Amino acid sequence: FWCIIGFLLYGPQTLGGLSGAEFGSKKAAAAATGLTGTVGYMAGSFGGIGITFINKLWGWNAVLLSFVFASFIGGFFFALTASNKKRRRA
Repeated sequence: FWCIIGFLLYGPQTLGGLSGAEFGSKKAAAAATGLTGTVGYMAGSFGGIGITFINKLWGWNAVLLSFVFASFIGGFFFALTASNKKRRRA
């Protein structure tokens, strides 16, 4: 059980840092990784505010739907960076 939770938490964190390092130049890789990590941890710190707001207005079903929606938006932006990387190499 804890292994699954760790995988689900560490996977997106790694993908966020990796995308920042891969998308930036070699000189800016550390700065890009630090920036994505900082934004990720700050979003995690303040994320409860938005979840509480959605829960109070529309309930837990809306909270879960917002998580699904955010996952699709994140996947879309990861796909954009991957396609941009392919165009830069060509």
